[in-house]
Parts: sequence; structure tokens; C-alpha cells
Amino acid sequence: MIQLIKNTVLDIVSYIAEIVIRFFSFLFNWFMDLVIWERLILINFVAAFFAVLLPVARFYILDFWYVVSNPLSINMIGLVFVMFATIFFPYLIILIARVTLNLLYIIHMLIIVLSGSITHAPDYLVTPGLFLNFVVPLLFILFSVLSFNNRR
Repeated sequence: MIQLIKNTVLDIVSYIAEIVIRFFSFLFNWFMDLVIWERLILINFVAAFFAVLLPVARFYILDFWYVVSNPLSINMIGLVFVMFATIFFPYLIILIARVTLNLLYIIHMLIIVLSGSITHAPDYLVTPGLFLNFVVPLLFILFSVLSFNNRR
């Protein structure tokens, strides 16, 4: 009886492991079938993840360092969704949408930085997270244009 239960549990675990392995194999093959520039867009999602998580500024008040989160983090998440959804469409309108949305993000971030509205603290330090919020959309634009040119 115990041996039967062990065999059943082992069969269930091996079946689930086989499904998981097939799924990740399918994802890896799909990734490798993409154009190199689309692969780089997907890899850039890692940098976008850190652009959302890392603080953009920090300031010192009352013996403590406080950090300021990215005010446009939800917009960066939206950019990642758009960039992923448009991988499957090689049309000019998709390129225009990708470039326009990324440029709007960069412009909005520039307005926030240049107007000094990151924080109302009088003295604050800019952190690397702020620069990442400019680099990620620029890379999205670069890879989108190169991907479109490669597919034409």
C-alpha cells in the first residue's frame, strides 16, 4: 500500500516536471526564433524592471535618508506591456506607436526632472534609477527601429 502511494506520488511529480520542462523548452525555442533585436527588447525588460523598482532620488532629513520612487513607474510597466504585445507585428504603424510612446515617456520624465518636481525637498541627490528611466526607453526605441529595418 505504501509502495503504491510512493509510486503514485512519484508519477504525479514526474508528470508535472515533464509539463514544466516542455513549457520552458517551448519558451526558449520561441525566444530563439525571434529576430535578435526583438530578443534584445525582451532582455531590456530586466532593465525596465529595475527602472520601476529603483529610487530616482534621495534626500536627508532628520538624520535619515529618504528615497523617492519613480513617479512614472506605472507608465514604464505599460511600456513593457506594449513592447511585448507588439513583438508579433512587424508593421510601420507598430514602429510609430513604439517610438511615440517611448518618446512621450522620455519627455514626461524630462519635464519632471527639469521642473524640479521629483521631490519638494530642497536638497536631494539623483540616483542611478533616474538615469535608468531614460536609458530603457532609448534602448526600446533603438531596438524597435533596428528590428523594423531588419524585417523589411
